[in-house]
Amino acid sequence: MAILKTLWTSINAGRRFMGCANIRSEGGKRQCGFFTWVDPPICARGTVIIPGLLCKLQARNEEVASLQKRLRFMVVVVVLLIFFIFFWLMW
Repeated sequence: MAILKTLWTSINAGRRFMGCANIRSEGGKRQCGFFTWVDPPICARGTVIIPGLLCKLQARNEEVASLQKRLRFMVVVVVLLIFFIFFWLMW
């Protein structure tokens, strides 16, 4: 059974290929030799641009994760403040 995968290396960024589902077995030995490219090779300009775009995307994803973590922290702080103010007023 063949599976479709996409490579994200700098030379073949975004290039799809089909290969056997058992292309690698334990120990790194090939069980099946089936491999074929689905997409044509990327042009020279694409091999320069795509890795740069992937780096920018990764940086943005890391920034979003950091902001989400910060937001969760701030929500906890606000909830605790509301909790303490409520009980202080009830005292």
